[in-house]
Amino acid sequence: MARVSVPISAPRRNRNPLSPTSLYCPRASEDKAEHAALAARLARRTGCPVAVPNYRLTPRAPTPDSALRHPAHAADVLRALSFLVSWADPPAPAAYDRARLVLAAHSCGAHILACLFLDSSARTPELAPPRALLAATRGIALSEGIYDLDRLLARFPAYRAWFVANAFGDAPTYAPYDVTRYPLRAGAEHIRWLIVHSPADELVDMAQSEAFFEHLRALALASGAHGDTVQKDWSTITAAHNEMLRTAQYSDLVGSFVDSFHSH
Repeated sequence: MARVSVPISAPRRNRNPLSPTSLYCPRASEDKAEHAALAARLARRTGCPVAVPNYRLTPRAPTPDSALRHPAHAADVLRALSFLVSWADPPAPAAYDRARLVLAAHSCGAHILACLFLDSSARTPELAPPRALLAATRGIALSEGIYDLDRLLARFPAYRAWFVANAFGDAPTYAPYDVTRYPLRAGAEHIRWLIVHSPADELVDMAQSEAFFEHLRALALASGAHGDTVQKDWSTITAAHNEMLRTAQYSDLVGSFVDSFHSH
């Protein structure tokens, strides 16, 4: 079984003892170490601990021994999240509130969290989160996400050879992995979502986030959820796909989203 590490960046002083814990899920081509600075910025901005999990990556040129396909990446993230809500040994109780999580993800990481917190059981029943994780997760912020692979390949055909075929198999359609078709997962109806996209993103087009936002909004309306359950922001950040994570606007957007849970 792969080892999944979850380092936690904590602010020097937590300004609210009941503040939520944030978890940032990096995109699928990066090691968690590349996001240490981002985790520190989010911890300073929110006053909350921030955890960044490592998960196994699909190689650019896989061999029979190194090939890794979906849902392995998402299963690793699920293990990390499940650990966070079940870890009872010191120093866990003092480090974070395991009953209040706000999650964030970027690019391919957005697809991973959508597979976990929407109902992907028809294709990947092994990705069902434990009840404690569903109950603890209060909000999910996703930026520059990939949600519909067929739509992505229609816009960027070269992505099939770059990463899609290696991570999902070389298939005529990827509709089974289209999270804009997944229903709500039972037990996750309370979760609030923030969908962010920069108009300057050169790697993932706005249509991805627009489709996922509309899907989430339809699910929320059908379930009778409050109007603020699903939020979007298409204009605050005007930086490229990777650069947007280094902007003050990103930290502020995610920070304001986390702040909204301090009183809940």
